Amino acid sequence: MLERGFHRSFAEIFDLIKQQADRRLAAGPDSNLWSQRPLTEEPEKLDVMRRQLVEAESAMLLGNGLDYKFVGLAI
Repeated sequence: MLERGFHRSFAEIFDLIKQQADRRLAAGPDSNLWSQRPLTEEPEKLDVMRRQLVEAESAMLLGNGLDYKFVGLAI
């Protein structure tokens, strides 16, 4: 992703992984979050997000007016 110039897509995925880890740690081992698989262990989900984010960033860079922000992305 980075090699192809999709820095925003990479940053978005990196931030999602970090947010999930932070929420998981804050909730503690007795929470439901603790039993969920982290995104880092979900390569299929990461691949879907990567493809969609790269597509959105490509559209943004081409200037066709599509919004880059994904709302309600569940992790």
